[in-house]
Amino acid sequence: MSQAAGTEGAVDAGDRDATDNGNSPGIGCEQSAVKSRQSSMFRDRFKALFQGLHCDSDMENEESLTPDALFRPGRNAFLSRKRTPGCEANVFKYLLRAAEAGHTPAFAYFGFCFEAGVGTQVDVSQALSWYTKGSTEGDPFAHYMLAHCYYDGVGVEKDAKRAFDLCIKAAEGGDLEAQFMVSEFYMFGEVMPYDPVKAFDWLQKQLKVA
Repeated sequence: MSQAAGTEGAVDAGDRDATDNGNSPGIGCEQSAVKSRQSSMFRDRFKALFQGLHCDSDMENEESLTPDALFRPGRNAFLSRKRTPGCEANVFKYLLRAAEAGHTPAFAYFGFCFEAGVGTQVDVSQALSWYTKGSTEGDPFAHYMLAHCYYDGVGVEKDAKRAFDLCIKAAEGGDLEAQFMVSEFYMFGEVMPYDPVKAFDWLQKQLKVA
């Protein structure tokens, strides 16, 4: 998700009374627009991950590698800006082995392979299962990915409150995108009451690291 996208269409705090709890005329339409915008922001992050897919060719002696050593090239594939032939199959292979070995940080990335069809067929139920498993283990990125599922209704019924709770967990665990999304929730008064102070606090945390 592009950080620049987070500033588009932002509401000026001066245009809204801090005591407004969503009862003013037009708030329903505004919140509907916010939900659509935040949903697209969640999707933008996944699109960026997928479009950046890249990895090295098969590693030597991979049978002797630790789960973390297998996980790192799979994760790095999503962070690189280059694409190479056969990459998706390698990414899936590395993440599969790391996830099956119980390496918690690999769970959400492996789940993403099923959601986006990276090296395998799209399988939303598998994606949700791995996100949930990672979230249960306390992985911040898994919290965030599961939040996306609840916010966008991917494999589950939409539940903005559940999405917010998961975003808070991810944000507190240091996930930068989650920190930005929590700021958005407070800024636009969705789920939680409008609170520009908390919105700014979470945005500051994100910007200090980003």
